[in-house]
Amino acid sequence: MLLDGPADATQIVQRVSDKTDGALTPPQEMAELAIGVLAGRGVVTVDDGVATLTELGENLLAWRGISSETARAFLARAAQFGDGFKIRKELFQVAGLARTIVWNGTDEQKQKLADASAKVLEAVTAAQKSLHAALAES
Repeated sequence: MLLDGPADATQIVQRVSDKTDGALTPPQEMAELAIGVLAGRGVVTVDDGVATLTELGENLLAWRGISSETARAFLARAAQFGDGFKIRKELFQVAGLARTIVWNGTDEQKQKLADASAKVLEAVTAAQKSLHAALAES
């Protein structure tokens, strides 16, 4: 995303979201971490939170055949999997909440978790059957 010019973490997240029509929106913390790692390796410089590719970074991307066009093509392809990414993200969040309630929840919260678990499992099972049926048709 820095091939399109310097950017801070918020701008990088926005660029990814824009280039995937909203299918992918990485957490800002992930973009901040990536900027820090890249800065530590000398691939970018950071001035007041804004990352800019260094000459090393530009040369490394060129050597690997990565350009603005190839990055856009990759993100366009990744956007096709947006629904799968969204489902995965939401299920991970539900699992995290469930884990928190199992370890630290009150009896009332654990009862609500049991109710929610039944609903989620029912919905996931129905979705699996529907998707298997769709695959069987082709």
